[in-house]
Parts: sequence; C-alpha cells; structure tokens
Amino acid sequence: MGHALCVCSRGTVIIDNKRYLFVQKLGEGGFSYVDLVEGLHDGHFYALKRILCHEQQDQEEAQREAEMHRLFQHPNILRLMAYSLKERGAKHEAWLLLPFFKVREACTYRGDCNIVQPHQRLWAGKHKHSRS
Repeated sequence: MGHALCVCSRGTVIIDNKRYLFVQKLGEGGFSYVDLVEGLHDGHFYALKRILCHEQQDQEEAQREAEMHRLFQHPNILRLMAYSLKERGAKHEAWLLLPFFKVREACTYRGDCNIVQPHQRLWAGKHKHSRS
C-alpha cells in the first residue's frame, strides 16, 4: 500500500485501483474530514470521509464503522462504496467512500421529500409564538 496522496490541492486519490479527483472540502469534525471527489472512471460525485487514526484502536473503530455501513441495507444509512486504510507517515487515515447527494437527491433516495429548511422552521416557530 502506497502513501496517501495529498487531497489539499486539486489532486487525485486512488481507492480500490480507481482514481478520484478532489473537488472541494465539504466539512470537518474532531477526527475526520469529508471531501467531495469525482470518480474519473464514471464521472459520479462521492463523499470521501477521511478518519484520522492516531492509534491502533482508532483504526479498529474506523474498520467497525465501515463494517456497519456494509452490514445494513437501509435508506437512512449510506452505502459504503469503498474502504481503504492509508499510511500517512507514522499515522494512518481510514478512507470511506460514500455516495454524495444534494439535498433534493437525498430526500428522493430516502423517499422523504418533506424537508423543512432551517429558516422555515425558525419562521414557523416565530409565527407560532406570535399569536396574540
């Protein structure tokens, strides 16, 4: 297994012998990052979740997360497209490749298109409490 390529520029990464083009960073949490990547083999967009693994236990927890994605087939659980553990010097990153959905696509995927935007909830709550 080779070293992970830097995804901080518009580079490519390889997962399961397929190349993906880094498009943009979508978000980050305490120990992980989520990037938008495009499959060069199919032109589809994916969310690449990169989990920082400082210790062996972190690697095991990331592996368990990948196994949970594979175990369940449910509209509220994203299907794991690929999983890879990449070396980054003395540390590792667990890469989970997941489908990428825009908001409208996600509700169609789940079968629930009754999505209320946060500003609509705020307005509805404000309206509800403003009755005299």
